[in-house]
Amino acid sequence: MIKQFRNVIKELYSKKKYIKVRKPYDGKTIKNESVLDFYMNKEYYRNERIAILKYLKPYNYFVYKKFLKKYKIEIEDFNNLTFDTIKQLQDIYIEIDPIRVVVIILKELMVNKSLEQITEIILRSKIIDFFHFFNYIKKSLEKIEQMEKSYLTYEPSAEEIAADLTVFNQFGAYGIIRGINNNILEDEEYLKLPYSSIFSILIWSKTERGYQERLMNIQSQKHKK
Repeated sequence: MIKQFRNVIKELYSKKKYIKVRKPYDGKTIKNESVLDFYMNKEYYRNERIAILKYLKPYNYFVYKKFLKKYKIEIEDFNNLTFDTIKQLQDIYIEIDPIRVVVIILKELMVNKSLEQITEIILRSKIIDFFHFFNYIKKSLEKIEQMEKSYLTYEPSAEEIAADLTVFNQFGAYGIIRGINNNILEDEEYLKLPYSSIFSILIWSKTERGYQERLMNIQSQKHKK
């Protein structure tokens, strides 16, 4: 993907070419080069600087320049991104491919842009702006993961384990939608709902399932008497 734009992208240097980073790297500086130039460097160079860039403050917006004009793409509420987008991000190891992570987000936020245009915008952006935004995405995904562990953790029964409940994991987001939607023709519409809406449905489903199980146990105990 980077090689595809190597000959067509020109770096637009900001007035501030270097930026200081807070603890634990006080006094260290990072060259504010383009994302393209950053990733064209040798791996050891990138890894050394990524270890510093991950401490940049998270920003819920992505900044880029085009024809010397500055643009700002903002996420008002991360949980209102589509369920499909969030699950795509959860299905990849984001530390390995930050560019792909930002592409997935901007595909939803910049619907009037092609994948090629979005990739070019990212590669021309400044590495500092890029990692401010990437760090926000990472932090937001960590919050969602913690939220899911707290409210959606499910302990399968011995029978479900024996039947290998994990076979459904391969279906990812689609498998979750299948579990809450009876009409297969509406699955695509569910995937495009805000993550927060699907999360609420999943909590309700878990609560109802727990209630029905308790009710059946109570009724079963009465019949035994």
